[in-house]
Amino acid sequence: MTEAGDAHEPREVPQRVVVRRDPTRATGLRPVSELAERTPVGDAYLRSLIRAQLLLSLRMLVVLVTMLTSVPLLLILWPGLRRATVGGVPIGWFALGFAVYPMLVLLALAFVRRANRTEAEFVDLVGDPRSDQAAGARQS
Repeated sequence: MTEAGDAHEPREVPQRVVVRRDPTRATGLRPVSELAERTPVGDAYLRSLIRAQLLLSLRMLVVLVTMLTSVPLLLILWPGLRRATVGGVPIGWFALGFAVYPMLVLLALAFVRRANRTEAEFVDLVGDPRSDQAAGARQS
């Protein structure tokens, strides 16, 4: 055949291949390994988890202190509230003796829920060491 004849024959189109880089493998180690081997990257992961937990605790402490100090402040600012009663019990005593406890339970539930979410996000970020152990056992 002539060269002109070759130009008119259909050419085979190569398949497109997409190559993606795993961002967790930038250093060659998985984040779980980074944590276990106490590398600078692993320490940064750990510091971020501890910082997130500390900030959550401080936010909850601020909410708790605000909640507990608001009742006496309201009684000081509005003296008429001191004379009000609920079932014969002064409203200040009622608020601090009974109404605070359901609010404390709700605050504790919110804290536990957010702490669990923070830890789950951390596990998603670094990977679950149990799944790494299971993968290693399957490969062996």
